Amino acid sequence: MMEERVYLSILFRVSSLLLLSLTALAQNITTTVSGMHNDIHIDQIGSGNFLMVSIQGDMNHLETTQENQQNGPNFLNATIDGSSNQVDVLQENGSNMATINIDGSGNDADIVQRGDGSHILNLELDGDDHITSITQEDDGNHSALVRLNNTGGPWNFNLVQSGSSNDMFNSDNATVNGNCYSSLGCNMTVYNND
Repeated sequence: MMEERVYLSILFRVSSLLLLSLTALAQNITTTVSGMHNDIHIDQIGSGNFLMVSIQGDMNHLETTQENQQNGPNFLNATIDGSSNQVDVLQENGSNMATINIDGSGNDADIVQRGDGSHILNLELDGDDHITSITQEDDGNHSALVRLNNTGGPWNFNLVQSGSSNDMFNSDNATVNGNCYSSLGCNMTVYNND
């Protein structure tokens, strides 16, 4: 019988550290953070990794690693409401799926999905002055649906898809949409190599 662990945490603090490092099968983590200057580090190593994160506040740092040891998927659902937040995501091995919604200004998102299996990202950024770097690499299908919505400030977007299988970018089921309303301009770089 598969071992299943469920973790729930709620943090309403300023300048705090939430550190979870778990190795197990079927890990389910749900965490809510409300406040400023919080560091949230969550590592999941095992099979069937599921993480749901909700952050409300400014200048928070979310760093998460999901590493598959068997055939289960890695799944991340993150909602960030605030400004000047840093989001670092690493998903490795097996199917990697991430849905990330960020609302605020001056947020940075670095997302890496790699290893064998499909890599699927659904990312929406609302606000100004975002910096986003996405890497989807190795074997498997790569799919990125990205929406960049701003109200006046520039954004900087970088997407790299590489591997030995099909990459899906600007096709029927994977797109990048963004409007730039800044007189300074916005930067979009897309590298697709199979």
